Amino acid sequence: MADWLDRSRSRLAALGDVLDPARFVPSLTPMRSNQGWSMTISLPEPATAISWRMGDSGPFTDTGFLAMNDQTTGKPMANPSFEMPDSTAAGIIAIKYLDIRGRETGPFDIRFDPETALQQGNKQILDQFWTSWIAFDAGGNHGLVYFTQMLSYRCAIKEVHYSLNGAALDKSLEIPPCDKKDPYAIPYDAKGYFKVADSVKSMSVQVTYTDDTKSPVREYKRQ
Repeated sequence: MADWLDRSRSRLAALGDVLDPARFVPSLTPMRSNQGWSMTISLPEPATAISWRMGDSGPFTDTGFLAMNDQTTGKPMANPSFEMPDSTAAGIIAIKYLDIRGRETGPFDIRFDPETALQQGNKQILDQFWTSWIAFDAGGNHGLVYFTQMLSYRCAIKEVHYSLNGAALDKSLEIPPCDKKDPYAIPYDAKGYFKVADSVKSMSVQVTYTDDTKSPVREYKRQ
């Protein structure tokens, strides 16, 4: 009897996972450029058409098709992305699609906050390419330490602390404010480097992000 109950509970738990509505909700990944927003849609199943709408009323816009067939559906592949201008305000983006049988699924309402999306996108890039935060003696400019990569993605940065030759993180870099209209352009008066003595052999850096999380302390050795 106990074994039967255990098997029943396992089946019910598995069925609950399958029927969980959250498994069928699409996700939206925004990526900001200097030209605007590129929005990439991830669906829980193959689709034969995808459309979107900004706000809770009005017509939907089809994303169109890519110049290839979807091997799952045997039809032209629905374009999983669309563009929006950089002036797009926070709001709801509704997504709906036709499944492999042509049945409409959705619409699903997804909250879009451009400020948060910009910060999260910049943070992801900084985390992924952290080895480029600091460059000693770049371009043959001996004695200079460059941190231009952090300036380019500064919209995710609250503050940066560093130390030289393994000391405590007792110094800070001057990071200019985020320019939401032109986020990746480095201000003309920003100084993305500083001078160090020949005795400096390493630099430790920790970034505090705008969401108040902190990066690991990264160490950069001078070659």
